[in-house]
Amino acid sequence: MSATFWTVGLLVVGMLLVLAELFLPSGGIISVLATTALVAAVVMAFRQSFTFGLAILAIILLGLPFVITFGLKLWGRTRLGRRFFLEAPKPEEIPSAMDEREERLKNLVGRIGVAVTPLRPAGIVELDGLRLDTVTEGIMVEPGTPVRVVRVEGITVVVRPVRDRPLTGEQQEPAAG
Repeated sequence: MSATFWTVGLLVVGMLLVLAELFLPSGGIISVLATTALVAAVVMAFRQSFTFGLAILAIILLGLPFVITFGLKLWGRTRLGRRFFLEAPKPEEIPSAMDEREERLKNLVGRIGVAVTPLRPAGIVELDGLRLDTVTEGIMVEPGTPVRVVRVEGITVVVRPVRDRPLTGEQQEPAAG
């Protein structure tokens, strides 16, 4: 048998030992054997020719990450691997806390509160005893000014200052602060 056969054989054995290390608990013994086989393959290849040595070294450097990735994917399908890797939750399992918050915020449209901080244009408004982060439509609003919720965009509450407008049944008086 030729030296090329032994070189390629050591390369294959080294890669297989890297895979085996992922599946068999050895305390690192298999890793030492894999490293020894791969180093021996490189040394034997360089003894044959410089070009062959570089080719084997490139195969190891480029192939090793693929072998490890393949092994981890394969390991993730084993019973032990499933205990280590978490599965992504299905969409129906994810609580819709954001949807509930958006729905509660949409119910605030038309309500009146009081600016607690300057709204430049973002700031805090107190509404029904709750403090909310809000933005204005680009208007500067001083603290203590009554503001009305004009719309909700996602979870962004947009307010506008109330300027001597009569209150209707759906609106509420500013919260006393």
